[in-house]
Amino acid sequence: MIGNSLIFPVADPTAFPIVAESAGLRHDPLEEDRKTGEAGVALTDRDRIEEGGMSGFMTFILLMHVSAGLLTASLAVPLMRRKVGPNALYGFRVRRTLEDPKVWYDANAFAGRCLFYVGIGTGLACLALYWLPAIDPIAYAVACPTILLVGLAVGLVLSFRHLDHLTRSSER
Repeated sequence: MIGNSLIFPVADPTAFPIVAESAGLRHDPLEEDRKTGEAGVALTDRDRIEEGGMSGFMTFILLMHVSAGLLTASLAVPLMRRKVGPNALYGFRVRRTLEDPKVWYDANAFAGRCLFYVGIGTGLACLALYWLPAIDPIAYAVACPTILLVGLAVGLVLSFRHLDHLTRSSER
């Protein structure tokens, strides 16, 4: 065998790794499950995403954020309907709302409406982005919580502005 490989080195696939690799004789266990496209070229990440490799991830993100939006909206309904009295656990709880029940109900009704719109808006926006064909799964995973957090921040600012308006009008 040794004499054979010296005389005919091409016959031994390990003598020339490039020849062996191009002939498909080289075995790489890391590439066993790797899918290939046309002409045996390995698929890129973009190709795998288009094949549906990341659709489960995006579906999980969709379900998580639509659920969070619906939960947020459902928690806002009792506040909007003025069913929650002043308490230490639930509602727009700041010193000015806890001191005056009238301010509490008005401020929480407004904050509840903001929370309701944020919840429904988050769910709808994440659903719309999910069906956008050009969106990258990572961009989607960043966009959904960003929509929720920006919506909550805007609702909080608006609620404080409304509270200032309520307390200034009640002081007159």
